[in-house]
Amino acid sequence: MRVRMCQSSAMAEDERLRIIKRTHEGRQIARAKGVRMGRKPKLTPHQIKEARQRLAKGEPTRDLAKSGVSVSTISRLAA
Repeated sequence: MRVRMCQSSAMAEDERLRIIKRTHEGRQIARAKGVRMGRKPKLTPHQIKEARQRLAKGEPTRDLAKSGVSVSTISRLAA
């Protein structure tokens, strides 16, 4: 009984390592093809540029955040 449990455990661990390896390889191939991973940006580059200009002029962060993004998103642009 113990031997079978150890074998099953070893097989499961080995399969998990193979899954991780295949996933890593697939992600590398996707990156090489130019696929962007992760969450899409909330703001476009134009919106970011505009928000930074308005922050530089002294406009409050909260006023900029009323455009549909959080205050923390705007604060990160200022940093």
